[in-house]
Amino acid sequence: MKLYCKFSIIAAILSVLAFFCNIGTAFAQQTGYAYDAAGNRIKRETVISNNNIRKTPPKTVVSEMLSDRTIKIYPNPTKGMLKIEVSPWLETDMGTATLYNSNGAGLMSVPLTETSTILDITGYTTGMYLMHIKLGDNETTWKIIKE
Repeated sequence: MKLYCKFSIIAAILSVLAFFCNIGTAFAQQTGYAYDAAGNRIKRETVISNNNIRKTPPKTVVSEMLSDRTIKIYPNPTKGMLKIEVSPWLETDMGTATLYNSNGAGLMSVPLTETSTILDITGYTTGMYLMHIKLGDNETTWKIIKE
């Protein structure tokens, strides 16, 4: 019985750490025993389950400085419509946003020609994508999650 309690306590601690460290998944572990009529232990069973604490990451606006420009991409995660904002935008700015799948294959590339650009990825499957943004001589890569 003491061993079962120790495993439960360890599993609870791991779950709390996973939650506060924003790991996103928690592991629960339970151990059970079976005994014969004489009191001898004949079976030990450990069940480890992986339960998502957060089913969907919160939608956020993330910004990054690229040279002297601020780039914002939102919402992320998205259902399909992404907005890319570059500020301040100068008329001389030239840029591209290229979307890649998890295998590195280029899926689409759109020119960045104004302060705000809408990217429609509704036709792509749910999963993680990478968006590479090039603005002049500066480059940055973003992780995009499609729901």
